[in-house]
Amino acid sequence: MLQLQPRLPFHVIPTAIL
Repeated sequence: MLQLQPRLPFHVIPTAIL
């Protein structure tokens, strides 16, 4: 997931999964 959205903030990545 991190490699798919590296430009998004760290707090946005887990939020998108939820």
